[in-house]
Amino acid sequence: MDEVASEGLALEWLYREHFGFSKAPPQTDAEVVRNMALSLVAAASGDGELSDAERRWILGYITAKGYPASVVAEIANLSTVDVGSLPDLMNLGILQKSGRILIYDAIRASSVDAYSRGERAAVRKAAAMLGIDEPTVVAIEQLVAEEHALKARRIKLLMPNGHPNLDPKYQ
Repeated sequence: MDEVASEGLALEWLYREHFGFSKAPPQTDAEVVRNMALSLVAAASGDGELSDAERRWILGYITAKGYPASVVAEIANLSTVDVGSLPDLMNLGILQKSGRILIYDAIRASSVDAYSRGERAAVRKAAAMLGIDEPTVVAIEQLVAEEHALKARRIKLLMPNGHPNLDPKYQ
């Protein structure tokens, strides 16, 4: 399998496994991809800060999703994006259907180093700007918490004696 085919297969697998998509969204519209990455930084840094752990999570995530190197490099150099820009950033093509995904991803990114009160408030502000109500945000937060707990349970079950590559927080 050549490199291009394996990259396409990896993207297809990621989107199918994670979101239930029948195929990966096109990565060909550079503005859409860039806007989603900027929106994620805006929502995750809405409390005024993007920690190193949050930045690494976002960079790993957008790289895994096949975003172009230029977008990854741009995001690597950002400390924050004005959350007020979200409605404009997300009002483009397929992104208009991706608001809940953005909030989900922002909560996951913000949770890598504890989901603080300021981050919760920022996520709610971002969600409100996108027309997502409070009960939906609470349900997404609960989903993320359940996924964290399930991940810890899976790791404990599959590696009860640890593993040389296991993150110390799971030891």
